Amino acid sequence: MADSALRYLVDWVYKNRQTAVTARQDMEALEGAGDKADRGQRKAGKAAEFLGGKLTTLVAGGALIAIGKQMLDFGKASISAASDVEEMSSKFFTVFKDLGPTVETALEEMAGAMNRSKYDLMGYAATFQDTFVPLGFARDDAADLSLALVGLAEDLASFNNLDTAQVAADLQSALVGNTETLRKYGVVAQETQIKQKALEMGLWDGKGAIDAQTKALTIYQLAMEGTADAQGDATRTAGSYANVQKGLSAAMQELQVVVGQQLLPTMTALAQIATVAIRDTITWANTQATLKQALDRGMISLGDYQKLLAQATFDQESQAEVVEYVTGLLGDY
Repeated sequence: MADSALRYLVDWVYKNRQTAVTARQDMEALEGAGDKADRGQRKAGKAAEFLGGKLTTLVAGGALIAIGKQMLDFGKASISAASDVEEMSSKFFTVFKDLGPTVETALEEMAGAMNRSKYDLMGYAATFQDTFVPLGFARDDAADLSLALVGLAEDLASFNNLDTAQVAADLQSALVGNTETLRKYGVVAQETQIKQKALEMGLWDGKGAIDAQTKALTIYQLAMEGTADAQGDATRTAGSYANVQKGLSAAMQELQVVVGQQLLPTMTALAQIATVAIRDTITWANTQATLKQALDRGMISLGDYQKLLAQATFDQESQAEVVEYVTGLLGDY
């Protein structure tokens, strides 16, 4: 696997150049040198010299620069992915409370069967849960409904070759009454259908208006009944090209999250340091401006200006004292 990846990398670097064949020959020669290196210290040294020469050639061709840029881009994407998952996880465990670990396990199993990212499914589930609970559903009942809708969203996306995030948004919108979003999936859930289904389910007695919780549950039922053919499609067709591509994207996302989680604490600390430095710079600039204003008005001498400026250099507390002193002078002016 590593050998194939290395060959691919070299071919990619030499893409659209006539030196592609030469590059492959270089790598084959490098493999040969590596094999011989195992036989003795002297040959290992020769192989190292050979490697150094070939790396010089790659650098000259811009290969290592390109690789470095790809690694930097991957690092940025990893930090972003880890940050997104951190925010999503916070919402997930807030809306599911103590049910969080159980729901997470269920979603992980679903992700494995469908060849999807667990983190994407957790995000969809958190959105559905955060819709059901405010409508008055008990948290455990809402969790069951949320899990079912996550599965339905993936099935509909697979069945119709759509983006799952859009399907999940359509389902979430329908739950709060915007049922036009269901038409594209073959589900009709207008007022007439909702009332009829609510009566059938024993959720409404036919008198007065249907409350939001009852309407959401009825729309959920209509959606499930109207999409029977699509249900299970994500698992059935997990081996199709489109779904394998989604699986590849899911694997890459999870790799980025793992890498990003290692980088995130350091980057967070650096961001905090940078924030403090920027604020200190702003305070220092304001201090200088205040002193300059006092100097220009003749309220302090050049010597005082330099002395106060030196005092303000030490820390924010000193800066604050200087600004307070000079501001007092300006107020009396």
